[in-house]
Amino acid sequence: MNRVSSFAWVLATYDAWVLQVQHDRFYLNWRQRGATYPRFSDTSGPGVLSRFLREFEGFTRFCAAELGSPVNVLGFELAKIDEFLDGKSWDGFADLSVMLPWLKPFASATESTPPMVGVQSP
Repeated sequence: MNRVSSFAWVLATYDAWVLQVQHDRFYLNWRQRGATYPRFSDTSGPGVLSRFLREFEGFTRFCAAELGSPVNVLGFELAKIDEFLDGKSWDGFADLSVMLPWLKPFASATESTPPMVGVQSP
C-alpha cells in the first residue's frame, strides 16, 4: 500500500519554533534566529521539553474534539544535536574523548611521537 507523505508546518511568530505534524509524527524544533537557546529543561525559563509537552497537549485536545477520539501514542523519540567546534568546544582528540567517553579507546591511537629519521652519510 502506498501512503502519501503529507505534513504541515506551523511557525511561531518570530520563526524560531517549528511544529511539524505528519500522519505518524509530531515534531517540535527550535531554530536559532538571533535568540538564545532556551535550554532543554526549565533551568532559566520554559525549556524545550515544557514547550513540546504544552504543544502536544494542545494537539491531542484538538484531535479529540475534532475527530472524537484520543491520539494513540505508540512511542516517543528525543534527539538533541550539538555542534562541537575544535579549538572552541574542545582542544585535541584527548579533550574530545573527555566530552564523549565512548571515544576514549581511540584516544591512544591519536597520540604519537614525531617519527625518528636517521640520515647516514656515505
